[in-house]
Amino acid sequence: MKKLLLNNWPLKLVSVLLAVGIWMMVIYITDPATTQTYSVPIELVNEEIVAERGRSVTVVGDQTVNVRVTKNRSITRALSASNFRAVADFSKMYEDTQVPVTVTCTSTRVQASDFTQDKFSLEVKLEDLKTVTVPIVYELNGEPAEGFAIGGVTLEPSEVTVTAPESYADIIREATVSIDVNGASEDFTTEQELHIYDGNGVLLNPAESKDTVIDTQGTVACSVKLFLIKKVPVIVEAKETDRVAEGYQYVGASATPETVTISGTRAVMAQVSSIIINDVSAAGLAESRRIEVDLTRFLPANVSIVDDVKTATVILMAEPFIERTFEFSRDQIEVINVPENMEYRILSSTVALTLRGLEADLSSLDTDAVKLTLDLNGYSAGNLNVVVNVTLPSDVYTQKGACVANVRLTEIEVTEAETGADE
Repeated sequence: MKKLLLNNWPLKLVSVLLAVGIWMMVIYITDPATTQTYSVPIELVNEEIVAERGRSVTVVGDQTVNVRVTKNRSITRALSASNFRAVADFSKMYEDTQVPVTVTCTSTRVQASDFTQDKFSLEVKLEDLKTVTVPIVYELNGEPAEGFAIGGVTLEPSEVTVTAPESYADIIREATVSIDVNGASEDFTTEQELHIYDGNGVLLNPAESKDTVIDTQGTVACSVKLFLIKKVPVIVEAKETDRVAEGYQYVGASATPETVTISGTRAVMAQVSSIIINDVSAAGLAESRRIEVDLTRFLPANVSIVDDVKTATVILMAEPFIERTFEFSRDQIEVINVPENMEYRILSSTVALTLRGLEADLSSLDTDAVKLTLDLNGYSAGNLNVVVNVTLPSDVYTQKGACVANVRLTEIEVTEAETGADE
């Protein structure tokens, strides 16, 4: 018998199952009390009372309450957090920081005496609402097509007004839109999303701040105007160039930069081929004068400079006159109007001609282009000092003093034979 009890495992299994079944039946029949805890979200009511006072509400900590129910096991197993409603009523708020929390159960099988709650008030923080207005600025992404530049950007609206809790409103610093202009060659309008940043350049999400109202909803209309661009020379046209210092001559001017890139509408740009600086004076100029000029003063309306440099350095230049003496051989002198029955001989092997002019002009003088003429009309026989007439190849030269040649003029002796032959 003992052996049968110790070695008959099927009998043992049946015994265990029977015992478990009997225990479960007892439990089911007796239905003992158990305790169950449910996490219930707290519903806020009558918040408008605070809003009417121009203030905002922020819940401090967790917005839930733990409800502990002690009831028969069959009841607690059938319950869930949705069977409970936790309400924080702002009409009953006290000390401006605490809102009473009331918990009720929708199940008729649970009475108020069957549960407890771990939180009887909700801690809140009240803030004044503040309104701030910031301009909307744009950021351009990319570069327009070659030969074009951004002529202007118009935003509608141009500013945004935000009403928010003071702690949030105080950190708002900038509102921006981003515009893609890459490859653009025509005017265009686009709708872009508005972004709001704090003072550290961190993007803010107004949706995360309760009671925040933005007057600009949706997107911002961005109108972009494209201008033509081209490179033009900078030309200096000085005035009073005939009034330079005594002994000097105005020789020109230079501008740095020599060219600038400008932009404007197609119609205006068709009329602009250069930037002419015409208000600098050379009066009293000796050698050189340096002048800083604002180039924007010489631009037509609706034309702007694309380059970063908006000024030009103008240098007016003058050079002193110098004198130089040139030697000409007597063979270069043309003799005219030799008196009748006279003959001449130029005794000077060379004649001297002194010219006044700029060094560069005098250095480049082609002496073969200078015409020397000796006019003997009206002279009598003898050794004579005759002024040579000089014709210069250009008016950049001025003759200084007379060019004189020593000439011997003699009568031609007539023989009797020649006289008879003449008769």
